[in-house]
Amino acid sequence: MALPERRGLHHGKSDGPAFVAFAKLNADGLGAMNIKVGVGVNASSYEFVSFVAAHTVLQVAGATYAVASSQVQALSGGGASAAVPSVAFVYLGKWAPPAIRSLGDGGERLNISSSADKTAPPLSVQTISIRMECNAALRDVILKHMDFAALQSLLAR
Repeated sequence: MALPERRGLHHGKSDGPAFVAFAKLNADGLGAMNIKVGVGVNASSYEFVSFVAAHTVLQVAGATYAVASSQVQALSGGGASAAVPSVAFVYLGKWAPPAIRSLGDGGERLNISSSADKTAPPLSVQTISIRMECNAALRDVILKHMDFAALQSLLAR
């Protein structure tokens, strides 16, 4: 028995404009449906790689620094094919201005360092870093409703 002819399907073609448009639509949909939030405390530094030089500094009241970027390397590593479409980073506490280095392939690496207070009580919270994986619309809602005063109160004085 012969299989019916499949019109309009291009098996194995994953580099054409239609596939790129579909991949973007899929990434946009996932960013609207899934939110991943990670929080770090007392990191001495934080670094991320974006496979495209497209970071944006965010104005977040109560944060020392906040930045959003696209096509960010996944926490598990890997290349551009496994990149997270949209990620925001928020830093609270004593962080130095970030160092942003352009990569030869069109991407960028952002590194931000903290400065620990040696006189702070042991086990005190000195820095907080927040990583949010979601689209910009959800990110803005989260940031609008986040209680940064409460987070700031956790930091050692």
